[in-house]
Amino acid sequence: MRLAVITDEISPDLAPALRVCQELGIEAVELRVVNGVQLVEHDAASVRAVAALLRAGGFRCPVVDTPFLKDPVPQVAWDVLDRGIEAAVELGAGLIRVFSGLRADDPPSIRPWLTEALAEAAERTAQAGVGLALEIEHVCNVATGAEAREVLDALASATVSLVWDPG
Repeated sequence: MRLAVITDEISPDLAPALRVCQELGIEAVELRVVNGVQLVEHDAASVRAVAALLRAGGFRCPVVDTPFLKDPVPQVAWDVLDRGIEAAVELGAGLIRVFSGLRADDPPSIRPWLTEALAEAAERTAQAGVGLALEIEHVCNVATGAEAREVLDALASATVSLVWDPG
């Protein structure tokens, strides 16, 4: 296991967050919000600049934290996933974190929609050489370990990892 930190939980600005990480000996950072803007909203030149800053400081970015599927069901913002994939490739990240749609009144009723969206997302990320990690999130349709198990079982052919943030 390797320790990593989401930089915007230290500071919304990347440079001060990286200084703290360097002081603490943390070499791996997850990127979500960079300089006050969600990473997937940065243009390609900005992501390249972020990648150069990480390399210059000796940092790795194992995970790009996207807001993909953190919208009301049945919205699917494929452009968010695509920009997350582009950022992950540029940054050398092996995983993209995604969600399961904002929690519906009856989460099992939207499971077919969710498994279809996640299967497509897993296919797109795999084609780019990146893995997909579904976060268990209380405001989303996968809010418990049991719900995550049901979704993973329904995704038998797709490779999807889990992120469980107990905090």
